[in-house]
Amino acid sequence: MTMKKYFSPLLRAAVLATAAGSLLLTKTDWSARMTLTENIAELVLVLLAFLWTPKAHWSWKLAAAGLCAGDWLYSIQHLLHFPDEWLFLAEGLVFNLYIACLGICLARAYASAGKSVAGEKWFLAATSCVCIFITAEYVLLPFFQSGNHVGMPSYVMATTFRMAESCVMALAFLMSLKAYSAYWFCMTQGILLLSVASVALGYNEGVLMGQSPTFHEYGWLWGLLLLIFAQTWPQDDSARWSRWDGIRVRLVWLIFLFNVAVITLLFSLKILLIQDAYQVTSLLFIVYAMWLISNIIALQLALGVQKLLEQLRLDSGAVPSQSHFMPIYEIDEFASRLREAYAKIELQSAMAAVGQTAAMLAHDVRKPFAMLKSVLGNMDSMTKDRAALEKSRGAVEREMTQVDAMIADIMDYSRAVKLETKPENLTIMLDSAIARIAGTRPQPGILLRFELRHSRKPLADAPRLGRVISNILDNAVEAITVIGKKTSGGITIKSRDAAADEGAFVKIAISNTGPAIAEEDLPRMFETLFTRGKRGGTGLGLASAKKIMALHGGDISVRNLPGDAGVEFVLRLPASGEPEHNCATPPGTLAAPSTGSKPSENPTAAGIIVLACDDDELSRRCTAMELKNLGTGTETHIFPGAEELLAFLRADTTKRPDARYAVFTDQNMGGMSGLELVATLRREKLPCKVFMVSNEPKSDFAPKALAAGADDYFKGPLDADIVKKALK
Repeated sequence: MTMKKYFSPLLRAAVLATAAGSLLLTKTDWSARMTLTENIAELVLVLLAFLWTPKAHWSWKLAAAGLCAGDWLYSIQHLLHFPDEWLFLAEGLVFNLYIACLGICLARAYASAGKSVAGEKWFLAATSCVCIFITAEYVLLPFFQSGNHVGMPSYVMATTFRMAESCVMALAFLMSLKAYSAYWFCMTQGILLLSVASVALGYNEGVLMGQSPTFHEYGWLWGLLLLIFAQTWPQDDSARWSRWDGIRVRLVWLIFLFNVAVITLLFSLKILLIQDAYQVTSLLFIVYAMWLISNIIALQLALGVQKLLEQLRLDSGAVPSQSHFMPIYEIDEFASRLREAYAKIELQSAMAAVGQTAAMLAHDVRKPFAMLKSVLGNMDSMTKDRAALEKSRGAVEREMTQVDAMIADIMDYSRAVKLETKPENLTIMLDSAIARIAGTRPQPGILLRFELRHSRKPLADAPRLGRVISNILDNAVEAITVIGKKTSGGITIKSRDAAADEGAFVKIAISNTGPAIAEEDLPRMFETLFTRGKRGGTGLGLASAKKIMALHGGDISVRNLPGDAGVEFVLRLPASGEPEHNCATPPGTLAAPSTGSKPSENPTAAGIIVLACDDDELSRRCTAMELKNLGTGTETHIFPGAEELLAFLRADTTKRPDARYAVFTDQNMGGMSGLELVATLRREKLPCKVFMVSNEPKSDFAPKALAAGADDYFKGPLDADIVKKALK
């Protein structure tokens, strides 16, 4: 292909020079020189067909070889005066091979253009009938009446060749009407020109026995040059073709039919007459010239519109423009106006999306606050009923967790996200996601089944992949209980290594027994703001999941299982080189976790002094209550600011030099910030672990905390679970 890239411009120049030079040939030895030029052109065509045409295009290679061989046999008979019967038969046989292979080549390309409509089929049939009539009337019948054919084989071969050529000519005529690629445009025009010239040349050979040279040889030579010219362009099997009702076809017809009307007028005035094949061919050359001019004008206009449409499809930010040699003011003006309208529609869509998201978020955010207000209003009575208080606390916590997940979806979708991937244990992530769903949406009737068969840990950003899995599980619960209106069902989670030809990936399939998704909705499942039967949410969950999976270097897909067995989501993640050890067993149902009120001994935090600071008094009280869940072996101290915590730690380390400390700090506390506290602790080399706990976005803030010297970063608010994770 590199050779083709460099030689194509030179070959195109040579073709144009040869076409122009042929017009300068003198009458002396005109026939011999023209035939020699044609034979050289045919050899070049065969060479290019075998060197530059893909192997799959065997029919074109055979057609080029047959065309060359047939014409050389003709030259041997008429120029070398060697008119043996077997040469005449061999010529007919080779030309039949050529036209058959050419027909196969065109038919394959035409079939790749898509299904043809009724009008297109009628046009092909009518054109074939016209071509067959012209061939039979002005070539075959005079040939048979001349008595020059040699026996039945000659009669059969001439008939089959001319009939097949008529059909090929009609198909090339139709394809030239629809072609957008330079390769097929030049190919079809070259085949048409060869076929038109063949009418006169066939009459000259078969009836006049080649007694007089004819200017129609120019048509044959230029047809060959067009075929050579076509070989210099890319030969794409998926080349674009115009629709039958497209602008390309319609413009050709408008221009061409006007020209045909002019020719018809000349006939009616008896200015043009047809008496033999020469005059028919001359008329066909005129028609062909009009057809070619109409085609070129229509092609350039259509390419301008096509370029405009492609820019709108592929790059909404680009300003449509024309880049060919026939720019048209109206098309450019239309493109400019269309861009302005498109920009307004985009802006209106964006504003509508913001409004829709804000409305859904406001609705869901109000709910936990309304519940919290109700709990606070009934606090006096609830303190006497611990069961009611615990139930209310759980309800508020579930709604707050749901709102927190919605905000995370919006943040992940609307801003640039930087992942921190590392080998992660899939079973632990599944366990965490299931626990989250069971805590916020307990469904003891939904059974979980696992088939975890992957061998290597996936490379993942655990918090974000966990949200993707939680989102899919939450959708599964909705599908079974809300859309399917059932209290029981099943969710199956499978994993396996991807096939060798797919690369190093881990595939995770999560299916549910809910109702199938409508086929028209499947392609839209990952669209922004698209929801299907959910009671709430932002409409960004699956759109955010798709973005996160793409950032992982993987993907996500959805399909309906056969036989209405449910819906399956498939996640594909890059695999690490670290082997997977399934060290945890996920629960078998989505039942709510048990909540014991009695604190138990926590060996992880035992003997560790936990220090925390927060400038909000209510937050300090809530944190103190949360840290009681660490167990009886943990000492905790909570301070109103970083300065107080630092002073305590400096003094206490001198009293208890062997004690172990864990510091948990927020970022914004009025005085010294969390980052300043971390930096000070590290600078003074105080013996403690330091953890940042904040609601700042992790992707933005975690690198700053770690750079300042923090051991880890957690999303707030601080609770016993965060302390346990930090100390583990």
